[in-house]
Amino acid sequence: MYFPPLATQTPDLSQYDTVFLGYPIWSMTIANPIARFLEDNSEELSGTSIAAFSTNAGYGDGSSVDRITELSPDSTILENYTVQDEEAMDSQDDVEAWLEQLGLMGEE
Repeated sequence: MYFPPLATQTPDLSQYDTVFLGYPIWSMTIANPIARFLEDNSEELSGTSIAAFSTNAGYGDGSSVDRITELSPDSTILENYTVQDEEAMDSQDDVEAWLEQLGLMGEE
C-alpha cells in the first residue's frame, strides 16, 4: 500500500537504544502516517528497541504490534501499552508501571 511521504524530518534514530513510538489506533492497526514513518526509518531503527504506546476507542491495540513488527523486522518490539482514549488523562500510574516493567523508568 502506498502512503504519501511525510514532510517532517527525523533525527538519526540509530543513535538511540530505545525509541518510543506513540500512535492512535486506526481501523484496529497503526495509523497510516506511522506505517510510513516505520517504512522510511526501518534501516535506522535496525538494532533498536521500540517501545510502542497507543490510544484506542475501546477495542484495544488490534493488530498494531504485528504491523510494527512487520515494518521493523530488525528491531526488538517491546511490550505495547494501549489505553482507551477517554482514560488517557488518568493513566499516569499505568504508564509508570509499563515503563517499570520494561526497565525504562528513570531515576527520580
